[in-house]
Amino acid sequence: MKKTLKKNFKHSITLTHDIINPMQDIFAFLSELRTNTGAIWLDNNKIKFSAPKKFQNKETDNLIISNKDKFISILQENKVFSKEQFLNTTIWKDRTALHYPLSPAQERLWFIEQYEQGTNAYNIPIVSELAEGTDIEGIRYALSKIMQRHEVLRSTIEQDDQQQGIQVLHHEPLNTGLVLLADEKELNAVITEDINLPFNLATEYPIRTRFYQLENGRKTLLLINTHHIASDGWSS
Repeated sequence: MKKTLKKNFKHSITLTHDIINPMQDIFAFLSELRTNTGAIWLDNNKIKFSAPKKFQNKETDNLIISNKDKFISILQENKVFSKEQFLNTTIWKDRTALHYPLSPAQERLWFIEQYEQGTNAYNIPIVSELAEGTDIEGIRYALSKIMQRHEVLRSTIEQDDQQQGIQVLHHEPLNTGLVLLADEKELNAVITEDINLPFNLATEYPIRTRFYQLENGRKTLLLINTHHIASDGWSS
């Protein structure tokens, strides 16, 4: 089922936000490190670390040293034995992660996803045109708070030992990137493609967010695309 880009609406959001220290949580640190093209991996069961200067400090050293066993366990669990494998890991498996059974409605949707091997029929996209001067970092902060509050949005759907679907909770923050585009034609083409991209519920969160901006800065759009397994659409 092909979804088309509907007419956008303008709104302005102004939020205040505090500074989040990514070093306070191992998984947030791993996500921040990957975003900055740094890496941490295992080589013969020894931790190897490569990162830009912003990570080369005592705070990083203390985080890794004081959590050495945890880092080794996470890297082993996710089979991260090279820099390339680290950069290709978007959702981290954690042996201590909480598992939840699926609801009957989620089980039906998960079965369809397995049968179809990926479909965009259950994507629920919302595209908003932001007013000039909108606080993009404020929106990112608000989205991160929503993710923290609603566990279903930061979960993957995986199979247990009995081949039953389960909801697995993760800690990685939501990545809301910004794409610069040359003109309206390219803008609409890229957003339409992203809207229709199927979710892989086993390896990614059931929500994607991204900003799109024309290179002249005259238009900025925000896409929030959720899967129906984690969200309902507006009632008609």
